[in-house]
Amino acid sequence: MLTVNSKDMRKRIAKRGDGFLMFLMLIFAYQVQASENIGKRNVPEKQQVEITGIVTSSANNMPIPGVSVVEKGTNNGTVTDFEGNYSLSVSKSNATLVYSYVGFKTQEVQVDGKSSIDVSLANEGCTTNFRLCCILA
Repeated sequence: MLTVNSKDMRKRIAKRGDGFLMFLMLIFAYQVQASENIGKRNVPEKQQVEITGIVTSSANNMPIPGVSVVEKGTNNGTVTDFEGNYSLSVSKSNATLVYSYVGFKTQEVQVDGKSSIDVSLANEGCTTNFRLCCILA
């Protein structure tokens, strides 16, 4: 006849219980990890393209500070520094940049995957006659 000690039986149950508890914890950890990845699999990340360049005047090839450089159709833009340099991150490699400055013709340039775009703005020219008035007091 086989006799079972109650202490041995409790130890065996405790060991099996610990194993079962460990199994449940592993399943729970796997489910948490899986739930964190839901929705991340097929979501394309928005790739930013960094565009740099210099804006000059076509009349004298001098840099133009303060030129507005904007990604067309967005509020994303920047202004050239004192030496005409700019840097702008655009959302698409086929974006269009719009260059504008008072007294110069606005120019649009397609990025087409380029990372450096130098632009030469043409003078707008006078469409109306302005008179120089000197007032002496």
